[in-house]
Amino acid sequence: SQAPKLGTSTLNPSPKTAGNHFNLFVIPGECNFSGTKFDLKNIQQIQESGIGRFGGVQVLGPEESGSLGGVGKPRTSADCCPAECPGNGHGRWMVLLDAAKLVATSELDLSGAVKPDFVALSFYKMFGSPGGLGALLIKKSSVCALDKQYFSGGTVLMSRADKDEHSLRDGISERFEDGTIPFTAIAGVVGGLRRLGELGMGRIRDHTWSLRDYTTLQLEDLKHYNGASVAQIYGANGGSRSNCVGSVCSFNLLRDNGNFVGYSEVEEIATLEGISLRTGAFCNPGALQEFMGLSIGDLEAFLEHGKICGDDQSLVKGVPTGAVRVSFGYMSSLRDAQRFVEFVRKHFVSSAPPTEKLEDQPSTKSDNDGAKAADLVDLFVYPIKSCGAYRATRWPVLHGGLQYDREWTVVDTDGMALTQKTTGSLSMIQPQMDLSAGVMTLRNLKDPEMRVLEISLWESARGSSKQDFKLCEAVTNSTTRPVTVCGKKSTGTTYDSDVNDWFSEALGKECRLVRRAKHVQTPGQFFSNDGQLLVISEESIRGLHDRMHPSSPGTSEEEGAAHRRSLWLEKRDEMVLRIRPNMVVRQHRSHGVIHLAQSEISSEGEFWEDKIEQIHLSLETVNGESSSLPLTVKGPCLRCVMVNVDPNTGKSDHKTLLTLSGYRRSAEKGRVQFGVLFDISQDQVDLGVQDPRFLSVPSQMLVR
Repeated sequence: SQAPKLGTSTLNPSPKTAGNHFNLFVIPGECNFSGTKFDLKNIQQIQESGIGRFGGVQVLGPEESGSLGGVGKPRTSADCCPAECPGNGHGRWMVLLDAAKLVATSELDLSGAVKPDFVALSFYKMFGSPGGLGALLIKKSSVCALDKQYFSGGTVLMSRADKDEHSLRDGISERFEDGTIPFTAIAGVVGGLRRLGELGMGRIRDHTWSLRDYTTLQLEDLKHYNGASVAQIYGANGGSRSNCVGSVCSFNLLRDNGNFVGYSEVEEIATLEGISLRTGAFCNPGALQEFMGLSIGDLEAFLEHGKICGDDQSLVKGVPTGAVRVSFGYMSSLRDAQRFVEFVRKHFVSSAPPTEKLEDQPSTKSDNDGAKAADLVDLFVYPIKSCGAYRATRWPVLHGGLQYDREWTVVDTDGMALTQKTTGSLSMIQPQMDLSAGVMTLRNLKDPEMRVLEISLWESARGSSKQDFKLCEAVTNSTTRPVTVCGKKSTGTTYDSDVNDWFSEALGKECRLVRRAKHVQTPGQFFSNDGQLLVISEESIRGLHDRMHPSSPGTSEEEGAAHRRSLWLEKRDEMVLRIRPNMVVRQHRSHGVIHLAQSEISSEGEFWEDKIEQIHLSLETVNGESSSLPLTVKGPCLRCVMVNVDPNTGKSDHKTLLTLSGYRRSAEKGRVQFGVLFDISQDQVDLGVQDPRFLSVPSQMLVR
């Protein structure tokens, strides 16, 4: 049937709907968005009198609705059980109770007046396992309305291949359970139901409601230093009775100025703290519109801004596109609820006005001509996306960035690029680059005994030696395939099985190496995410290091500073490689960067790179001629869990991003910012392979 347009409603059936036919009304037992419990007495009223007393409901006639089982000739209530049809001329009203959320933490008694025709429930929501298994309860007197129009394995007595004809089995379960049922999963249901019976659904209801009530009351009491509320609750307030609200608390957090905190920001930091939350619209667009007060125009604006279901775009022009939900089960404890409230208080309650916002940090501009000197102290190329870095001392710069930077990526069998977010062992694949020989050598640091892999840098065979040809063979004899990198579509050239087998062995999963396609030549279209060059200051990295290693209790500040200084010398390269910059810069000092010891680098003046609008790099040609290359700021680098991966082990912890979130979260973007992205100015069209220019380390640059 054709879906009704948004914003329209038919409160009364049209003349076509009169007669003996079936109408189906679906009602949830409990709202999965707000936890509101609905009055199940409405079920009997709808069955007896229809939905005339309920506003805003679309009613379809028999020609539009057909049978309840699928497409085909409309089935009317005259075909079966006519005695039960109310004589109102509007057909028989049947009710499907969606009890998936309700029965997870509350009892459902079907022995009394509440007798829905159908009940849908989820065993997964009831006791956490097995996943993806539920049940449909069917009232015996309502079976007649189900007219199945299709069939699958195990549901027929016979079927014909030469004619569209089949005969369904007589039993209800045999007729509707298509294919082989998950019998191993079903066996686990018995133990789950037994456990719930031992605990008692009444006790589970009271326990989970009390945790929800405690959490709601605590969130309502939280205030910023200026008295502004910290949370906006959706649904019943604290103190509501257990027969009115269930076990979930949905809300959005607010900053001290009243602006919303994006739910993605909350979820990201909660994950670092080991807290599992559900965020988004919870597959309930109706509740989203109701509680957020969204209009049809708002929803259309979300889509125009690229907001789609399942992404992390939690704010559009400051308007929430979803919420945060805390769900409690019978295994949840008061300590869990207290820990969550402590988490909110720690990360989202402002106890005093901010002394300095990220957007208001000191500028690097000088007092004379608006420019000042800075020093380039490290240069990194990442040939394969998310794999190890190659530290360069002299490297060619092209119009798309550093040559070979993120020119390759590793993809799974579906063409999705692998990253350290899910595959930390990528960091253990270490490249060595030999530009003169045209070879990239790869080693798996996780398994030093594994053979070394050589990949040609040239995209077509050069020279006449057998070795040159063999290195290029994988690319020249391969095909182009679509690739998805961080949600963006691209194309790449695949390699042969020898190369792919090497990566599959190194990473412990089937995967393929892909090189960006030859026709992808425009700036910013390599396998980098957002910008061509990531720049960060050594002072900022030192500041992060020092915050991650505060003074131990009982030690003096001098002893703590000495310990951090010693640790910095040991951990400096690890800290840099966690951040994965292309360029590490320092504020220029008169006594010269070359002779400045690493131990002398402090966090004083950190974040000065945030205010850089333009960088002029000092390059030189093959003949030694000097030239200047302007870089234009693209924006801050938004950080994710990749900074948690130790480049020396491939293992992840939460400390780095959790530390950054404590002082580098932007109120404007709601994300952790660390480092600045730059692009080469588009007018630099002469930066090509045939006439390369080289960036050297150490060198001096001009910043504005």
